[in-house]
Amino acid sequence: MATIHEIVEVFNSMIFTEKEAEEKEDDTFEDIMEGIRKEVEGSSRVSTKENKHLETAVKLSSENPNLSFLNLDANDITLITEQFSYFVKGRVQRLGFDDFLKYPKFESLSMSQKIDIFLSFMERGILIPSGRRSGGYMRVNVPDMTIYLSSYMKSVLLGDDVYGALMKIISDEEFKRNPAMTPVIDYLDALITYNGDTQEAGISRGYIFGHYFRILWEKINSFEINHPLRQFIAEHKMDYTDFFSVVLVYLYEMRDSRIDMDGLINTFAINGVESREMFKEFHARYSNKGTKQYFEGGRGFMRSGCLELTSDMESQIEDMTTIFIYKEDDPDAKLMSFLDRAGRIFSLIDVNHSLEDLVLNEDEQALLQDTITRLKEPEKYDLSIWGLAPASLSSDEDIINSCSMLLYGYPGTGKTLSAGVIAGELGRKLIKIETSALRNKYYGQTEINIKRMFSYIRKINEEIKPAPVFLLNEADQILHERSTSIDGATTPVENAIQNIFLEELETLPGVFIATTNLSEYFDEAFFRRFDFKIEYKRPEKEAAAKIWKVHLKDSIPGAAEIDCDYLGKKYTFTGGVIRLVVQNACSRSMLRGEDAKLTLEDIEIFAKLEGVKAEPTARRVGFQSNSQNITEKFGGK
Repeated sequence: MATIHEIVEVFNSMIFTEKEAEEKEDDTFEDIMEGIRKEVEGSSRVSTKENKHLETAVKLSSENPNLSFLNLDANDITLITEQFSYFVKGRVQRLGFDDFLKYPKFESLSMSQKIDIFLSFMERGILIPSGRRSGGYMRVNVPDMTIYLSSYMKSVLLGDDVYGALMKIISDEEFKRNPAMTPVIDYLDALITYNGDTQEAGISRGYIFGHYFRILWEKINSFEINHPLRQFIAEHKMDYTDFFSVVLVYLYEMRDSRIDMDGLINTFAINGVESREMFKEFHARYSNKGTKQYFEGGRGFMRSGCLELTSDMESQIEDMTTIFIYKEDDPDAKLMSFLDRAGRIFSLIDVNHSLEDLVLNEDEQALLQDTITRLKEPEKYDLSIWGLAPASLSSDEDIINSCSMLLYGYPGTGKTLSAGVIAGELGRKLIKIETSALRNKYYGQTEINIKRMFSYIRKINEEIKPAPVFLLNEADQILHERSTSIDGATTPVENAIQNIFLEELETLPGVFIATTNLSEYFDEAFFRRFDFKIEYKRPEKEAAAKIWKVHLKDSIPGAAEIDCDYLGKKYTFTGGVIRLVVQNACSRSMLRGEDAKLTLEDIEIFAKLEGVKAEPTARRVGFQSNSQNITEKFGGK
């Protein structure tokens, strides 16, 4: 099969091979036609190489699925090349009917034959007419009409493998890893991008759309009879036209746009005659007195009105874009599909640590262990057994058994690692929420992004079992104290963001973990929303010694000879600082050669450098707050 690159290469050769092609860059279409006339009449300027290019272009176009269905011959290729040459040279050339008549190979044809050939370019979607709309379709006044190269042809000749891109969207893999209707929507969206908006100037584009519609229709009909798309079509007694009409109207609604009856008809019709006939047929099918009630009645069935799906139809298609077909087959594929669709909001974090890998002070370790135990067996720790009502007003068991946690305290003490340990102990994936993807400079967009994030969290918790753990790192970037005065540090927009979080956390299912080093800037209402709160303090001597031991691995030459108890007593650093000290010390010792080994002296050089920085300070960072110390919020001394 001819590749799209081979086709592009031969078309470029036809445009730029001869030096005089560059010299004639400013020639009119009439000049170019005169040159072709001389060549056809046997002028010495006829290039055998050019004829060979033309033959090659015809052959390649018949072999490549991007062009083969257009049935291009030598005359088609020549005119397409002329139009494309204008386009690539930065000049939009519209081909008028008078210019078309001057094409030398058409001289022996009757006017009727010439008109048929001229219109065939438009009907096949090779060239697009420029004219006036009349009654919803193009007024076909051929002598006054001009045409120019279509979006589809430009895309192909510029090297886009349109066919390959569309086939990838509706591959078996895409149908498996996405909700049933999603590949269909994506396919039609990409097709409109390549082939042009059917709303544009009443242009009929049914030839190219029809070709790719048939490919998708055959794909859908190859599925098992119990496939959701097959069931959807059967339930509503849809044929080919019904299905694509309904999905196209839904797609335009998704685009925050609308499609009118004329635009929909132009997707199927190839000319004005078909357009008029289809208008009658569509009105008989889809009007409020029609045989198929997919659309709301009213002005949508006038050419100037926009079509709108019934609420039931819209709801059913919406479900088919969010609910997965293969609920049991591959939960990992389903999860990755959700993450792909969410864009930059989420990222999957590798979980490869257990509770034994985490070194905390004794109280912190006990609280974390208790929380994990409760999450593993929620039915054993149901507070209703003791007559206690859950904090949430919801009766949903998933919400009642959910858990929100706040891990706060000194930097580098293992808060993020703890989230990974919790996910690992529960046998779940860990999904990190990217705070930077939530913030947006445009007014109101941050709130939209946050609502979208929570919507995805709810859908993932519903669809994926066991549901992943969600981690909001450095939550103080979002969850800071609300302003209560005009002169407050935050704006009404920030207050709106806080309120969204407060409302969502009240009924959020699953496991949600937030971490912060700046808890003193949190709004007090947020602390009440979190079920469990664990403060991470600087390690005590015993914990520090264990952390030194974790990082001074047996694989490091000389590490076994270093006294970790001594280091724990003298340098009670956090895990993050200890890791940095060990890495720097190892880098220094390696410089001594192949037989080098790590020594206590290497460790202490960098430990002393970090010692001053590791001391706690009273420096205030982030949003200003009048709240009291976090310990006071929890009723501590």
